[in-house]
Amino acid sequence: MALVLRDLDAVATSLSRFLSQQWGRMVRAENLIETSVGARRGNILFQAFDSERAGGAAVLDLVVTIY
Repeated sequence: MALVLRDLDAVATSLSRFLSQQWGRMVRAENLIETSVGARRGNILFQAFDSERAGGAAVLDLVVTIY
């Protein structure tokens, strides 16, 4: 059973919004998996779907550390 401490749907929405703003195009964060790093930190592994990338669509495997 996976450890879930955060609302991963809300995190996906926030990551999608942040990446879209930073990269200047629509990006979707999906397939989030939460992992433990310590008492107050956690990593979230996810895939960023970048369908508007120059040179063709891409799926990027990324990680974010949340405090």
